[in-house]
Amino acid sequence: MLMNMGSSSLRIQYLPTALDPIRIHKIQVRYATTITCGLRKPLRTRRRSDGVLSTEAIQAVQSLKLAARNPSKLDQVFESKLTRLLKDDLLDTFAELQRQQHLDLALKVSGLKPNTRVYTELIGAYLKVEMIEKAMEAYKLMKASGCVPDELTLTIMIRNFESAGEEELASIIKNDCVEYLDSPKKFLKEVARKYPRRLRLNLV
Repeated sequence: MLMNMGSSSLRIQYLPTALDPIRIHKIQVRYATTITCGLRKPLRTRRRSDGVLSTEAIQAVQSLKLAARNPSKLDQVFESKLTRLLKDDLLDTFAELQRQQHLDLALKVSGLKPNTRVYTELIGAYLKVEMIEKAMEAYKLMKASGCVPDELTLTIMIRNFESAGEEELASIIKNDCVEYLDSPKKFLKEVARKYPRRLRLNLV
């Protein structure tokens, strides 16, 4: 009987211990923690946070820069390289082009279809930081893409080229006025009146 009581006592003591709510809680927490950690391990770390680009993103940036002056080659690069990039690599490519001041290429990578206004703002951004060569590249790309320069585009370029002492480039843009404007002489006189040479046009 004592053995039975001891056995009963043992069972009574054992069962509450096994079903103790505190211990159950601890078991559940350990189990949940294990599952959570297991789910996090496979996730891909975003590289942009530490500034490290993948090999694919680096190659895309280099290829775009090399093909920047040739619209047909640029299209080939988009077809052969950018369409194969993962989303993170594409975003890295866009960010890196912006960092290197290749704003025209960054626009194309973003998927935006540039129009006259976008190109004008792009040219203005380049000229604001005195990147004259890049501004001229954007202007050529603008014309090659079929966008027609308007009076604002031409005004910004003429006045800033003249202010920078780039008379040859200013003459190129003035000659383009004949092609793109109905009254080029009137326009050029108005530009000269509004923006004296000693002033720098505020672009953006």
